[in-house]
Formats: sequence, structure tokens, C-alpha cells
Amino acid sequence: MNSLDPPVILAEDHEFRSRYVQELVQKPIPKPTATQFCETTIPKVIVQYWHDLKQIPEDVRDCLDTWSSLKSQGFMRVLFDD
Repeated sequence: MNSLDPPVILAEDHEFRSRYVQELVQKPIPKPTATQFCETTIPKVIVQYWHDLKQIPEDVRDCLDTWSSLKSQGFMRVLFDD
């Protein structure tokens, strides 16, 4: 499977989805430059969703839980379901 496959097929490939999201989460965040500086304070809230919290696949749970590490940086994490 590759990123050129139709989104419906990619969504059903749990290994591809997990690997893709893990890469996004673990990618280093570049330091802002002086031109990117902004006076506005953006709320540090991570909003997550899974349709049924009682049936979260293990790879998805692992991915969701990686965001917990940002709590030490002042982020709040909210997880919703149906």
C-alpha cells in the first residue's frame, strides 16, 4: 500500500495508518523564526476523537496516548466519542 491509494483503502490499512500517524507525531517541531512570532496566545488543547472509546484498537490507543507527554508543556488533552 502507498499514499497514492484511495483514502478509503488507506483508512482500512491499520498498519499504514498507525505508521503514518506515528511519523507525524514524532516529527520534530521546527523552532519559530522571528517572522513567525505572534502576540496571540493559542489555547493548548488537543482534541481527539474515536467513535467508540470501549473499542479502540491497540495501535490507535498507543498513538492517542503519545499526546499525553505534552501535558508537561501545558497542553490539555480531551478525548471524545459518539
